Amino acid sequence: ELHLLIVGLDDAGKTVGKCGVARVDIRRSKIIFWDLGGQERLRAIWNKYYSESHGIVFVIDSANEGRFQEAKATLHAMLSNSELSGVPLLVLANKMDLDNARTANHISGMLDLEGHQGAVASYPICALTREGIEGAMNWLVDAVKSSDRYYAKLAAGTT
Repeated sequence: ELHLLIVGLDDAGKTVGKCGVARVDIRRSKIIFWDLGGQERLRAIWNKYYSESHGIVFVIDSANEGRFQEAKATLHAMLSNSELSGVPLLVLANKMDLDNARTANHISGMLDLEGHQGAVASYPICALTREGIEGAMNWLVDAVKSSDRYYAKLAAGTT
């Protein structure tokens, strides 16, 4: 069973459902997604979930350039927590259906994630049509299962 956090700023288009938890099977793995609220006041509780997480999904509104720096600062603050050292990170550049959407490569470069110790990938998606989501999730499951973090949790019996 893999625990994945879905985080991002409010209005990025990341909500998985009304309850904030989704259970799915991907690549013969049982996945629990914890969708954490992106409002500034809710970001303070994100760290309560770090120790249990195997991977991070960071969703960004690729059409809202006015919030790119806030998203970058939020992501870097989160990744500076030692409990997330080496965690695989999937950046989803959402809202690719909009004319003013920036590319996933542009967003990945802007987020400046070269210093992150875990695997990192950026995928363009459209949450409304689900375009790009399956490939992105397959990458994350594979990255988690090949990560040192996953094997350490497995050995400790916390996976």
